[in-house]
Amino acid sequence: CSGDNVHYGKLTKTGSHFIRRVMIQAAWALIRYGKDSPLHVHYDKLKTKKGKGKAIVAVARKMLTIMYSMVKKGELYKYCDEKKIQTKWKKYGLV
Repeated sequence: CSGDNVHYGKLTKTGSHFIRRVMIQAAWALIRYGKDSPLHVHYDKLKTKKGKGKAIVAVARKMLTIMYSMVKKGELYKYCDEKKIQTKWKKYGLV
């Protein structure tokens, strides 16, 4: 085993099937429409190494990790501009 490679094991199917499915769909939407997102850059990097399927699962997991951190810290997504946040808040009647 080389010192340059790290192996974390295979992807597991534990947890909610529904949440996993929704997160994968959200990740595909992000890749399709969020071309300037840091997660899109992450996807492109992984896609060349691992393929589309594993890359999209990795993006979905990273999205879920970011969401968990946002809820825990009570923060907004830092890569979204203020104008877009205000528009969405008005749309959903939060302001």
